[in-house]
Amino acid sequence: MKKDLPHKTTDGKKPSPKRTHPGTDPQATPAANLLDAHYRILFDTMSQGVIFRDGEGRILSANPAAERILGRTLKDMLGKTSSEVHTEALTDDGTPLPAGAFPADVALRTGQPSTGFVMATLNPRENEYRWISVNAMPIFHPGESKPFLVYILFDDITERRRIDQELRNAHDHLEQEVQERTRELAGTNEELSAQIAVRKRVEGALRESEEKFRRLAENAADLIYVYRLFPERKFEYVSPSATDITGYTPLEHYANPDLGFQLIHADDRGKLADIAAGKMDPRRPLVLRWIRKDGRVIWTEQRNIPIMDASGRVVALQGIARDITDRVKIEEKLRESEKFLQTVIDTEPECVKMLAKDGTLLMMNRAGLEMLQAESFGEVQGKSVYDLVVPHYRRQFAALTESAFAGKSGTLAFEAVGLKGRPIWLETHAVPLRDDKDTIIAALGITRDITERKRSEESLRRSEALYHDLVETSQDLIWQCDAEGRYTYLNPAWEAVLGYPVEEMLGKRFADFQSPEQMQRDSIEFARLLQGISVEGYETVHIGRNGRKVHLVFNAKSIRDSEGAITGTRGTAYDITDRKKIENAIKEREYWLRESQRVAHLGSYVLDIRSGTWTSSDILDGIFGIGKEDERSVNSWRDLVHPEDRKRMMQHFAEVVAEKKRFDADYRI
Repeated sequence: MKKDLPHKTTDGKKPSPKRTHPGTDPQATPAANLLDAHYRILFDTMSQGVIFRDGEGRILSANPAAERILGRTLKDMLGKTSSEVHTEALTDDGTPLPAGAFPADVALRTGQPSTGFVMATLNPRENEYRWISVNAMPIFHPGESKPFLVYILFDDITERRRIDQELRNAHDHLEQEVQERTRELAGTNEELSAQIAVRKRVEGALRESEEKFRRLAENAADLIYVYRLFPERKFEYVSPSATDITGYTPLEHYANPDLGFQLIHADDRGKLADIAAGKMDPRRPLVLRWIRKDGRVIWTEQRNIPIMDASGRVVALQGIARDITDRVKIEEKLRESEKFLQTVIDTEPECVKMLAKDGTLLMMNRAGLEMLQAESFGEVQGKSVYDLVVPHYRRQFAALTESAFAGKSGTLAFEAVGLKGRPIWLETHAVPLRDDKDTIIAALGITRDITERKRSEESLRRSEALYHDLVETSQDLIWQCDAEGRYTYLNPAWEAVLGYPVEEMLGKRFADFQSPEQMQRDSIEFARLLQGISVEGYETVHIGRNGRKVHLVFNAKSIRDSEGAITGTRGTAYDITDRKKIENAIKEREYWLRESQRVAHLGSYVLDIRSGTWTSSDILDGIFGIGKEDERSVNSWRDLVHPEDRKRMMQHFAEVVAEKKRFDADYRI
């Protein structure tokens, strides 16, 4: 019908509802994507309009049929409520539809389905009202009583209503004409003749109207029928489509007045009893299962219009029935797909969430709620997650969300504080979530708890800092070489020992700091290291910057990669140059001592006080008259002393040991 019903705007312009950023279902797994692809084809090609609204009644998605019927694009409808889309909606009787009475609002408010609701909505594209029959189904999260989504399915019944209205108008007009002409029968014969002529024209118009109705009915895919209740129950009319839908011909319906009731599945016959008892409005769409003649069960949706006599008694029913089996199967598969997808999301061990552009939380799975220390989604639904992010990372988190709405993906590690005050470290990966029109409608995030990882990283950082400080300040030489013998790391102590800056030594072979003879000897030990044999206490010589020889003791082991292959060596070393000088000086002094004793025929000995044993020179052995095989202990020395001097010498020996005095005494042996 053309726009001839009341319009509520005062300036003649359509209102411009606010645009919001509604959520939608999260990204599915590959298995769910396969199912979703099948249902998307049905969703896009079905003739009925389909709309999804979130828990606040705002539109999340709509199929092409919905855009066509409503005359609005999905972009125009996204984020809007029922009253913002249907700004001039009318009820079945043509009065304005109150706010909050829309089927989607009723389903969200009551948690119950709202079916068969008839209303008119202004199609701005065609500038006319379209009549639609609406079913709204609430959808719940498992274990929750408040819907988080509502699924709306509607049919365009404008043409059907127009035909019904034309039939009623023709019938009313005929009745009016007949009454007017009947009153004029008392008039003149001329008037009677004229009335008869008029009546014939009216009857012709009626026949033409009935023929037009019959042509429409007989070519309609839906089953159209008229069932007489009084004075005799019977089918007065059954359209040919009955054969395709039920398997029974119209003649079989005419022959059996109970066939329409016998078709109904036993479990659904109670709905008819509810209508008869006044518990259900007979004018509202009724969904029933029918058993076809071949035994196959189909789903139907029918709508009946009662025909009353002058006393107000219902004497007949005019009805239309439609096979909605495919639609029911699609809805069932959609529910199964949604259940499967929801199960995947709910059992995902990592947080899955959807955010609006302002950070408002649209959806979060159980793992995410546990991360945020929330008992239920209701605690965080509609709230901004920015408030949970610590201030230092809040701007970066907001930038990541905005980046997702700009079509980019990104990852951020950040610190947050849960609802119960426990600090947590999280890492989130955000991507844009798009609808079937490729419009970004939310930021989809996958978040994992990295608190333990952060603690480990901090512990490792401290350990590395400690190791670095110890290595950098160690007086020992710490080094690492590759498999070619090139230095890849040297601590600062090397510069103090060899005189070369560390930067100058890095990348050079250890052989570059040795004499050719020493290099050849050390190459053998290096080859053993590359075979996995560790080296301990290995003495070698390097040449310092000033050309002096530096004696070093090396401890080294091989380095292996993750595959076990040897890639180099590392270890420690320390400078023994001064010790070598002392050892050489001692050896030199011992040599000259032995020479002086030999020339002066003097004996010498060394006593180990801890063990009580002593060693002696050959000259002293000759003086004492002992051989190499004789015992050399304090007691054996005492036995060599002359008995008359023995007590005195033992007292002197005790004083020397106790007071660390010089042993200087004459005695006989």
